[in-house]
Amino acid sequence: MFFKLKNTVKLKNSEGFTLLELLLALAIFMIVIGAAYSTFLSQQKSYMVQEQVADMQQNIRAGMFVMQRELRMAGYDPIPHVGLNPDGITALSSNQITFEYINDTNNPNTLDTVSYSLYTSQGRQNLGRRINGSNNYSIADNIDALDFVFFDTAGIQTTSPTQVVSIQITIVARANRDDLDYTNTISYKNASGTEILAPQNDHRRRRLLTTRVKCRNLSLP
Repeated sequence: MFFKLKNTVKLKNSEGFTLLELLLALAIFMIVIGAAYSTFLSQQKSYMVQEQVADMQQNIRAGMFVMQRELRMAGYDPIPHVGLNPDGITALSSNQITFEYINDTNNPNTLDTVSYSLYTSQGRQNLGRRINGSNNYSIADNIDALDFVFFDTAGIQTTSPTQVVSIQITIVARANRDDLDYTNTISYKNASGTEILAPQNDHRRRRLLTTRVKCRNLSLP
């Protein structure tokens, strides 16, 4: 009798999982995998958004730095040159500027004429720089808006190139890719309150950067 009972216990302990237990374990496993995958996708999306924003900020700051540094040179003439006297700002509008300065890093010194404006290349709108009539080359990519506001010595807005002593610059850059979970309905304005880019109602993230440049050589008598 003892021998038969012992064998019965052995057989009972050697039984596998029931179908219900397997299905329950599989369901729990799928829930855990689904949660982990959802977390991964969320983190990946957050990383891609942060990467796009960082790229935009680096791009727009680099373009602004180059432009404002050179704009400070407008009208620069360390030693008056016969036939090379710069006129400072020679042409201006709300989205373009042309100016002159003596480039004393060249040997011999040269009179450089520089223009900044937007141009389109390979389907992208970029912030372009032209020097002495050459072709545009990009100093910042994917730029949606470039805006200039010009001020005279009294801090009043002016459209006369000969009266300009400071310039307010505003740039709007956009991301390289769409973010389908985001819709951009922002109206972008310069520091004077003027809209320079209407709401695009698309899926591109954008960043605005503005600064004011003192053209020290233009304020000299």
